[in-house]
Amino acid sequence: MTDATTCTKCPTGASTCTSATTATACSDGYYTSLPSCVVCKTGVATCTSTADLTCSAGYTLVSAACIMCPANAATCSSTSVALTCNDNYTILSGSCVVCLVGTKLCNAP
Repeated sequence: MTDATTCTKCPTGASTCTSATTATACSDGYYTSLPSCVVCKTGVATCTSTADLTCSAGYTLVSAACIMCPANAATCSSTSVALTCNDNYTILSGSCVVCLVGTKLCNAP
């Protein structure tokens, strides 16, 4: 918060505020619960008090809730089906497996 003479730190998670204890808008990863900001659940990038809106990498949105993707998946369509994999992994039948250079499983040269 800024006025003509002083600057005050906003509450944790607030992007704007009217005082050190009153948020008027929250940053990504938080939702507004006036007068403060509440952190979203693990794996959630943006949320409201009742629903997840967008998910962090490694999670996918299903019925307004972020669920964890399978191991080593960057994106997925469910808890058991990977769509893309983290670096050094490739998809094999919906799962992410180690990508070995020079094998048919690896797309890299």
